[in-house]
Amino acid sequence: MGDPRNSLINEGKPGEIMAMANQSVVAEVLSPKDSKVWIVHLDPGTDLSAS
Repeated sequence: MGDPRNSLINEGKPGEIMAMANQSVVAEVLSPKDSKVWIVHLDPGTDLSAS
């Protein structure tokens, strides 16, 4: 199990992931059947020790 402080809501912003250093967070979303392409932007944040 991950750290219970990990969250998909950070400072009231839904979808923003908050996790302690060197921890992982997983989110699953149902994909519509007609989806062909997902465009994802991953931002490692400012924690350079974990990036």
